[in-house]
Amino acid sequence: MLLVIVYAKQKVEFRMYPYARGKYIAICEGDDYWTDPLKLQKQVDFMEKHPECSACYHSTELFDVQLKKKTEVIRTFKETYILPEDKLFFFVGEVAPIVSLMFVKEYMKDPPGFYYESPVIDIPLALILSCHGRIGYIDEVMAVRNYWVPNSWTKKFNEESGIDGKVSHFKAMIKLLYDFNTYSKQKYDLQVRKIILQFRYEMLRLQGKYPFHDKEFREFFHTFRVFDRIKIRISYKMPKLIEKVRNAFS
Repeated sequence: MLLVIVYAKQKVEFRMYPYARGKYIAICEGDDYWTDPLKLQKQVDFMEKHPECSACYHSTELFDVQLKKKTEVIRTFKETYILPEDKLFFFVGEVAPIVSLMFVKEYMKDPPGFYYESPVIDIPLALILSCHGRIGYIDEVMAVRNYWVPNSWTKKFNEESGIDGKVSHFKAMIKLLYDFNTYSKQKYDLQVRKIILQFRYEMLRLQGKYPFHDKEFREFFHTFRVFDRIKIRISYKMPKLIEKVRNAFS
């Protein structure tokens, strides 16, 4: 079984998928690195054991290059786990750094247009994989994701893009989600609409607007059930409680 490993940035990667000859693809971008010599074998074994999965990922250590120290271990669950079929695989960089991901090559053989138009690479990849199977999680730390690397997307977005750049990014992400909702035939409609609402919220805040004073935001917000609206409002009022925010959008 040939495993193709892609070391690439976004535009290069688009061209590499068609040339991959293996059954699975794993990605390791230049900022990151793998720490377990058996990582690939463990993931292949997992995928072979669980053919219902379109992808799997594992725990990852975060290393802040500015502070020069480990800041946390991203551990989604307390044990090896397979996400429910109706669970959208979305907050990829936060819960599943792309350095930890392995997926079935066939599902990215001819990706939809929104994949090429997206301002980021990991989110559309995860969305597409969600449509083709379940997502597995291996509860082992097998890679390091370096954070705040000079010239990295994260550093540029957070420190250099400015308000206009961030607003443009959120607009592009909202378009991506609408396109994905059409592509998936609304399979994850409620989850997608919640994420769109979150992006709209962040975009309006950047523009100095109170989201609930915005007519379009309010109209979209009121398409949700009362219980969901309550959860979302509570999350907005407690922005430091990251888990509550994430639960509201899951």
